[in-house]
Amino acid sequence: MGSRALADAVAAGDPDRLTTAQRKDKRGDRIFLDANRDGYAQTFVAPYSLRARPGAAAATPLDWRELGKAEPDGRSLAKEKQRLAFKDDPWRDLDDHAGSAEAARKQLT
Repeated sequence: MGSRALADAVAAGDPDRLTTAQRKDKRGDRIFLDANRDGYAQTFVAPYSLRARPGAAAATPLDWRELGKAEPDGRSLAKEKQRLAFKDDPWRDLDDHAGSAEAARKQLT
């Protein structure tokens, strides 16, 4: 099962809230599950990198409490530096909680 099939299976489980529709006008207010960065020469934004947008906002992982307040261009590098001075990095324990993609696929099939 590839990433697209996995995303489709997850979206099928909650079609009122989730979608894999690429076009924004087909998504409505559903959450887009992006499985398009799973091939040769596909790119993604690394955490804490500057985005190629006016103002160079920083791409940043958020904790659950911050999610509802997030805006696409809302974090400058200076604001992100201030933010992390007062809180822990939400990804600090990522390796401790890593799971197997193969095990997740088996649970879905």
